[in-house]
Amino acid sequence: MPKYFFRLNTILIILFLTLSLGRGTAYAEDFFTFEVGPIITTSFSKIPDHNFNPLQVSQLGYGRQKGNVYLHVFWGSLDGEAEERKSYLFGELGYRSDFGDSPYYWQASFGIGRVSFGRGEAEEYNHLSSNNMFTQSVAVGRGNYYVAFRHMSNGYREGYEDILGNPGPNRGRDTLTFGVKF
Repeated sequence: MPKYFFRLNTILIILFLTLSLGRGTAYAEDFFTFEVGPIITTSFSKIPDHNFNPLQVSQLGYGRQKGNVYLHVFWGSLDGEAEERKSYLFGELGYRSDFGDSPYYWQASFGIGRVSFGRGEAEEYNHLSSNNMFTQSVAVGRGNYYVAFRHMSNGYREGYEDILGNPGPNRGRDTLTFGVKF
């Protein structure tokens, strides 16, 4: 377990250094984020059965953007199949672009992180079955406000178990959050 945590830390440090220590003078915009929203179920007809709660997911983040590329590190928690909220920490590398001359923009990112499960606790859940996770996100926004769709899962594929030390496939978690960047 410690060697996988070391690999995760190494990847996050390399991402941070790559974005922050460019050649010459590197001007980057610092920003903070706050997001809240629900966990998305497989279909809208099942929302009443899953105790829909617009505050199931909440997260705070810090990022740096240079040009269209950004690094975003965020801490959050989600409420789901566990008896208590589970916290997580992710680092993601993303790309942001405007829709032509309009005030709207889109962004997409990919990241790696960790969900706080106790020893042996992660295997009890279908959606998030390991501590080490991948995340992918797509967002659309205007100004400082945006709506983001994010998927978190362990990325398990047959034959690739050693990448993050994941025990087996899971269904992951999909979230739809409203965010503000400041």
